[in-house]
Amino acid sequence: MTKTRWARLATAGVMAIAVGAALPATAGALQVTVTGDDGNPLTLGAGVAIRNMSPTVGIGLAAGEEVRYAATFAGPDGVAAAGSISCLGTGTSRSLDYRGNGAYTVTIQPYSPSDFSCRTPAGAPAVYSFTINAGVALTRLSRRRLIRAANSFSLLPIELPFTSNPGALGYEVRYAANGVVGADGAISGPSEEGAVNQTTGRASLRITSPGRYVVVARAKGFSADTGQFFTPWSRRLVVRAVAPFDVQSARFIDTRAPIYRVSIKLREPSARGKVRLALARGTRGGRFRSLGSARLSSRGSFRKRFRLRAGGAYRLRLRYAGSRTTAKGTVVQPFRISRQVVFG
Repeated sequence: MTKTRWARLATAGVMAIAVGAALPATAGALQVTVTGDDGNPLTLGAGVAIRNMSPTVGIGLAAGEEVRYAATFAGPDGVAAAGSISCLGTGTSRSLDYRGNGAYTVTIQPYSPSDFSCRTPAGAPAVYSFTINAGVALTRLSRRRLIRAANSFSLLPIELPFTSNPGALGYEVRYAANGVVGADGAISGPSEEGAVNQTTGRASLRITSPGRYVVVARAKGFSADTGQFFTPWSRRLVVRAVAPFDVQSARFIDTRAPIYRVSIKLREPSARGKVRLALARGTRGGRFRSLGSARLSSRGSFRKRFRLRAGGAYRLRLRYAGSRTTAKGTVVQPFRISRQVVFG
């Protein structure tokens, strides 16, 4: 067989391969490879381990050698991971099904080149073993993430750094508010499904409400007649999602000079704590003077009274230190006092 033909046959991929038995002299003509994580063939030998979930085992003959052989391929559960080879005298390859992490075996039984029906084994079979250690990982975020932009109802996808796995058919990403992870690594109870953004390579979540979310992910292998298998779930990741500090409505409920009373409702009703207020005259520039603070109600709103002796344009500044569900921020609300008090 030419070197060029052998190179085509050697496009294979498997993991951790250790020779378990010495090949008899006639079987020494066989060369076994597997495609690694980078897609290049690896010669099967002791201590080979890969993450590739769809490896291909290549069996070839050395130049000028002749031998016939049979071969079987088994997953870590002992079930066939590829179709067997009953009797062959040329090189070939098999794509293996992913059947979970663990040791995979390739068993090759050699026969004499003239034994065209492979009736009489030429020595003991050679057993190769290899390990697949596939899995994905989510990387912790260094800070809280906004679920939407300020003054907008449009949701912002929350994207997490994600380590994928070679040879995977796809990925499963699950998340739940205050989720609890069970013994099998999955989220117990109801959960939402995320996705892996094929453009950014990140796990993407569509979170509609602020809170503490638990996220896990796993890779899935190609389906086969014997079922579809998944990698173990990743370590859980906690994401803290918050709403921006913005105003839904602002109105004056008392406009009798010189005492004015304003009512302001935040867009995020779960915001708690205090809002500090300050007032400046004019549409720009000018020094802000403190009006003190106001405590948010259970509906994310507050009221504040203050004194003004002259009409004209003003700016009301709101500052918020943040809470468990709402980001810190500053909002400036302009208003004008003439015969009526009008925001904007």
